[in-house]
Amino acid sequence: MGRNIAFGNFLGKASIPMLTLHSSLNIIFTHYVRRYNSTFLTSSAVFLSELFKFLLCFGILAVQHQSKIFDHLEIHFRRSQLGKLIIPAALFTLQNNLFYMANTNLDSITYQITYQFKIVTTAFFSYVILAKHFSKTQVFSLAVLLFGIVLIQIEDSASSLFIRGRTNENQLLGFGQVIVASISSGFTNVYLEKIYKSSDDTLLIKNLQLSLLSIPISIGNILIQDGATVSQRGLFYAYDVPVLTLVLFNALGGLIISLVLKHHDNITKIFSTSVSIILTFVLSVYLFDKRVNEYFMFGLIHVFVSIYLYYF
Repeated sequence: MGRNIAFGNFLGKASIPMLTLHSSLNIIFTHYVRRYNSTFLTSSAVFLSELFKFLLCFGILAVQHQSKIFDHLEIHFRRSQLGKLIIPAALFTLQNNLFYMANTNLDSITYQITYQFKIVTTAFFSYVILAKHFSKTQVFSLAVLLFGIVLIQIEDSASSLFIRGRTNENQLLGFGQVIVASISSGFTNVYLEKIYKSSDDTLLIKNLQLSLLSIPISIGNILIQDGATVSQRGLFYAYDVPVLTLVLFNALGGLIISLVLKHHDNITKIFSTSVSIILTFVLSVYLFDKRVNEYFMFGLIHVFVSIYLYYF
């Protein structure tokens, strides 16, 4: 028992550096994979990631409860709120698809910084759904964040002219995809917060339930989005080791976020995001020859200032 508690405390302390590293590497790795292999089906990657996540959660629960695993699951699923989880499961599927698409159209650091728009959408839905109130400083910080994102988009539109195969249309499409993902993320996070406050299920159970619902939704998305391609080339067309590694890496991300939610607060998570932005920026310049100018740097400063004002 004491060993389990010690291991749990260790995971809690390790979850923040794991989240920081995962956030940066996931975006960088996705951008790299999509650059050299843009033909694999992102819809199948989302499905496979949810399947891996389900198997990981089930495997951990099986180790914890051993022969009583199905009795344990029966208790939680009997009193679960599966019906209420259909909406976030569908939105998570949408977000994951947009994640791949946006990383095809934007460079990694621009994607990550623009995705901080989810702070604005999360605040909005917290006000509407949870009746949460914000100070004048927090409202001002949201305006600063939006201004910073606009500056970065101005820089990215200009730099796209110097990158072969990249057009302003691609950049604008990627920007739109990130905005939609941010709106979806903000609503989903707040919606789940409201649901989870009335539930004592563990985070593993919650992830298991979400994955269980996301899997059939992902299958439906494959049929709608890539049904013809799958019938001709197969579900895993153009898959290789890097793609499979990326899919598994995305699945692990859900578990890491669960650890952070269990052991830390929002301030710590945002600090992790800030460090992750810096790490992604350094890696993007080194690996992808990311061009930056005064608009980008000024916008980056605005994003950091807004995060500080909002959470500290």
